[in-house]
Amino acid sequence: MSTSQTQDNNLGTDSTIVTERKSDVVSDDSDTLIVPFLEASVELDGIIDEPVWKQAATVPMTFVTRPFENTTPPVETTARIFENGEKIFIAFTAQDNDVSQLRALFRDRDRVWDNDLVGVKIDTFGDSRLSYQFFVNPRGIQIDAIENQMTRSESTSWNAIWDAEATITEEGYNVEIALPFRILNFLDSDGPKRWRAEFVRFYPRENNLRISNRPVDRNNACALCLMGDMEGFASAKQGKNLSITPYVVAGNTRNRAPSTVTGQSTDWQYENNQEVGVDVNWGISSDMLLQATINPDFSQVEADAGQLGINNPFALFFPEQRPFFLENADFFSTQYDLVYTRNIGAPDIGTKLTGRINNHTFGILAANDESTTFLVPGNLGSSVARLDEESTNIAARYRYDISEDLSFGAIVT
Repeated sequence: MSTSQTQDNNLGTDSTIVTERKSDVVSDDSDTLIVPFLEASVELDGIIDEPVWKQAATVPMTFVTRPFENTTPPVETTARIFENGEKIFIAFTAQDNDVSQLRALFRDRDRVWDNDLVGVKIDTFGDSRLSYQFFVNPRGIQIDAIENQMTRSESTSWNAIWDAEATITEEGYNVEIALPFRILNFLDSDGPKRWRAEFVRFYPRENNLRISNRPVDRNNACALCLMGDMEGFASAKQGKNLSITPYVVAGNTRNRAPSTVTGQSTDWQYENNQEVGVDVNWGISSDMLLQATINPDFSQVEADAGQLGINNPFALFFPEQRPFFLENADFFSTQYDLVYTRNIGAPDIGTKLTGRINNHTFGILAANDESTTFLVPGNLGSSVARLDEESTNIAARYRYDISEDLSFGAIVT
């Protein structure tokens, strides 16, 4: 395998001084990526010309892992990474033999999976259970998702606030990314932290090549287990955030209709509507998150995509879009969709506590509903039944991770 050592031609020669804490980057494992701590920042513009990038750790991406197995990629890709105690900065130099073939569309967030992409997968607990995914196309369109190894699924419903910029050059394209530590869940321990990571490029041409810095092992069904170790982030702290989001909605409508007797318009009929509610997110610790909502406002939630129910003997299932139910939804995920929160249609109040302490993972969800909805299974099909009676919905999940390959737990609804 050939390893690319090519550096970006635009790297500056400015003698700006940055400091590096050597004690943060000591490791006994030569295969571990050491992320340097640098007291510097980067102006995200998609141009990799700041001197600090010269001191960042360099990661060549030299393996095609799909559809081929660890072959040499037809293009060179290099990632650089460092952190400053508040954010992780990553830069990608993605060279291309024919820039006119780039697939780089302006689309909505999370809707560019078929484009040219570069990005990173990060497992902040290092246990190969969940990973954060951050990808950017050559136009700067972002994708963020959570990959769940237990259910072997990826969810783009999770959205975080992070920054990225990209530029297309004559040689390919460049991407700069800044990931705040506050958007990540991790063990808030003292000293260097050992996470896992993989740097990935998607190169769609005759084949949609998946290019990585890590080789693939087809004999290992655990994709997250193949990610490499990454060490650093000694001063990273997960903020104990408290977010209180109130809302007030007031409306007034009037209407009148022709009389069925005289045909003349009747008097105006007025109707007032007021809604008041609040959402609370409290990071009790780096390991636990408490959420609560009173009269939640779902008016800004993305509309469901249409599904055809004609000649379909099974009930339709729609992905969850509501923020209260989406946050840390992976704590309740199993291969059998035992917790389907879309059955909670119109809650007036709800609360959710999720946490992860050492090898223990737990989640508790409780919410009321104006009606009662449940699935009615049958031998040839299924349907959804609804009762006009209030209900209380509770789900609890516990899991204990014995090793990377074995976990056991229980779920109660």
